[in-house]
Amino acid sequence: MSAHTQEPWVVSSDKERVLTHETADDAEIASCCASNLYNSESADERHANTARIVLCVNALAGMTEAEIDTMVQTWKERER
Repeated sequence: MSAHTQEPWVVSSDKERVLTHETADDAEIASCCASNLYNSESADERHANTARIVLCVNALAGMTEAEIDTMVQTWKERER
């Protein structure tokens, strides 16, 4: 298992941050609003990005990086 923060991850109430717990202010893992410094993402896009990160991480919970990589490579090969 990799050394990343354990799941489940959740979206903060402001929809801008990825947290380990819904109510803990000190549980922030990532902030999608920081990307706004470099481009013109809308609030809706940032919120969608935050939700997508949480969805993907939680869906892959319990898998090793090697297992995830194998799964992705298998999907890519099927698309050809």
